[in-house]
Amino acid sequence: IEKSPEEIELYRSPNKDMLLCTNHFQSEKFMHNERNLMNINQTDSKYRIELLAEHLKKKDRFDAEDAMAVLLNPFGKGGENIGMGNEMAINQLIAHHSVVFEPDSLNIYVCTQPKDFYPYVKFNLKDILNIAVETHGRASDNHGRVYDNHVCASDYKIACQYISVADSMRQSEEYLGYKRFIYLKSLKDLMSYPDELAKCNPMYFESYNMAGDIYIMFGDKKYACERWKKALECKIPKLAQRKAIEDKIKEYQ
Repeated sequence: IEKSPEEIELYRSPNKDMLLCTNHFQSEKFMHNERNLMNINQTDSKYRIELLAEHLKKKDRFDAEDAMAVLLNPFGKGGENIGMGNEMAINQLIAHHSVVFEPDSLNIYVCTQPKDFYPYVKFNLKDILNIAVETHGRASDNHGRVYDNHVCASDYKIACQYISVADSMRQSEEYLGYKRFIYLKSLKDLMSYPDELAKCNPMYFESYNMAGDIYIMFGDKKYACERWKKALECKIPKLAQRKAIEDKIKEYQ
């Protein structure tokens, strides 16, 4: 179902066995809408739906494990490393949960970890409903079975390191404030972030974008612009993000 504040439309996929959706409209009513076209041309939505189609062309039939492998995949087209957490990937490491349904068996697999890390927990809907009836609405939670397929396990360890470093750096800015941070921690501590970000996630544009922001805090325009230029060499999801980095280079170069 696609809708705007004024209109609503039911989109029917030309492929009766498959419906692919990302972040743009596909129905005739909305496809050529000016805002929708802008979204397609300037964001990661078109890339991601093409990436999803690429994954689904690999097999004629998908079981639950195959579906999980797609949902957990953090890479770009052709398996390209575009940086852990890139919005162009199917798994952007920002989702709360992904869910896989098996309608015939009524099995449900739920990814229970923050940022869509594995494992999945398997539930059978019929069993849960029967238990709920027997216990007067209180379904026991010990009937879920952990399903762990270890997709890209080593890459997720790298992603965890990057997220930890990036979150720490953001907190130093947002919650402590720049001047207060200098009083509480040494200059050396803060200046270690650029190298750590690139080391943890070297293919991600945001690693270099944030590194440039750190350098500019200390008035180091040369290193800041070098990092921002490096960010422009990476895959950047949105045109607005690329322009923001280009504007910083123009301002400080």
